[in-house]
Amino acid sequence: MTSLPAIILDHTRTFCLSVTSWGGRSSDLSGVANLHPAPGKHCIGSVVDMTDTQLELLDKFEGGYSQQTLQITIPPSSSPTPAIAYIAKDPRYLVPPTEQYLTAIHAHLREHHPVQSIPVLGFDPSLSPASLPEKFVFVPPAPRELTLESLCVEVNTRRATPWEMPRRIRLFVAELGELGVHTTAELSGATIVPRADTSLDEESVAILKELLKSN
Repeated sequence: MTSLPAIILDHTRTFCLSVTSWGGRSSDLSGVANLHPAPGKHCIGSVVDMTDTQLELLDKFEGGYSQQTLQITIPPSSSPTPAIAYIAKDPRYLVPPTEQYLTAIHAHLREHHPVQSIPVLGFDPSLSPASLPEKFVFVPPAPRELTLESLCVEVNTRRATPWEMPRRIRLFVAELGELGVHTTAELSGATIVPRADTSLDEESVAILKELLKSN
C-alpha cells in the first residue's frame, strides 16, 4: 500500500488516550495521536487509497476512534479534496506518548515531509485550539541515544519487508535481552551473531550496525 504526502486542513495534531501496544518496559502506557479542529491551521501527514473492505478491517484496529471526513490537499496540488480520517471519540490527554511511538510518527512523516521535530500538544476539551498546552517537543535523538524500543522502529523503516508493528518491538527487545543486551549502549559494544527466523536476522543486524555508526 503506497502512501502519498497530505496536508490536513483546519486541524492540528494532538495526543490523547492511552494504549499498551506502544508502551515500553519502563512504561506500560503511551498516549496516541489525534486530529483536532483548528481553523486556519494545518497538519502534515499522508494519505492512502483504500477499498471499503480494507476500511472495514482497519475499523477493527482503531478502537476508541471513529471515521470522519476531512479536507486535505495532496502536494503539489493545493485543491482541497475529501478524505477519511480516524478521530478519537474521547480525546483526553492521559499520558505522554512514548519515544518509540513518536519515533514511528517521525519516521513516517519524514518519508513525505521535511520534518525536524514534533510538538506534543495535550488535548483539553475546555481549551480552544490556540490554547492547547505544549507538553514538550520531540526531537529525534541520534540512533546511539535511542532506547532499544525506538531503535527497533528505526530498523523496521529500513527493512525490505517491514515487521508488524508495534507487536515486534517487545519481541525485538526480549531477544536482545536473551543475549544480555538491555540498553543501546550495551548493544553498541556487543557482537551480535545473526540468527535466522528471529528479529536479529542477517538484514536486521546489518541495519543495526549501520545505525550505530551514524551520529
